[in-house]
Amino acid sequence: MPMITDLGQRLLDRWIYVLVKVGADFVLPFTQEGYRRILDSGEYGDDFGPYLDAWLSMLDGGKWKAGHYFPGKGYREALKSKVVSGLLPLQDHVVHNGYQDELIVDPAGKWFLGEKEVMGKVLSFFQSRLRFDPEICRYWIGYPLEGRIETRYIHHHSPPIRVIGIVQDADSFTVHLNTGAKERLNPGDLWLDRREELFCRVGEQRLPAWFRESARWEILKNGEDYDGGWRVVVGKEQILIPVRGE
Repeated sequence: MPMITDLGQRLLDRWIYVLVKVGADFVLPFTQEGYRRILDSGEYGDDFGPYLDAWLSMLDGGKWKAGHYFPGKGYREALKSKVVSGLLPLQDHVVHNGYQDELIVDPAGKWFLGEKEVMGKVLSFFQSRLRFDPEICRYWIGYPLEGRIETRYIHHHSPPIRVIGIVQDADSFTVHLNTGAKERLNPGDLWLDRREELFCRVGEQRLPAWFRESARWEILKNGEDYDGGWRVVVGKEQILIPVRGE
């Protein structure tokens, strides 16, 4: 697994993402591999390394808020004026001009872009494009916009994936997710937290999904306390749901 640099981890701890466009993609320079990919792309000059270092160091100072920053924009503008070296140290307005509000999933599962709640068709569009970045263990969405791929990482206070419905057949359940996906539930992937919220793991990456109350009730309504957890009978099968501290 790629190693996140100390500086990259400090920025991630503050939910700050620095994205550099390479081809049609945006790359995070938080790992040695990502940093090298940017410099080896041939799209940036030798002076971009010191420029990016200055940008990252400036953001790491604590003044800048969570969200997305795009250093390539300021760099390209500086190239046109032939003043890249003059941007070291960077000026505040350069960093401000490369900023986008963070995308947030709050504890209740509501999505916000900055202070504006994301709802309706836009929310469904975002959720259907939800992905997980295993390099930095963060969720993101990506979608075409004006001839490029818009990339936004997510500041999640709760799992972005929700179980919004459930269908039971003779001996199993199918979960319907807010991403538009549906899949057969593996009973061994269920657990309760200390507040008795219900979760499972879904998808190829086995990511956590939180059950909405109606879906939770469909699982637990015929159950009972059992050895510190919950026991549910489905057909001829017994499902034992443990309590974990997750």
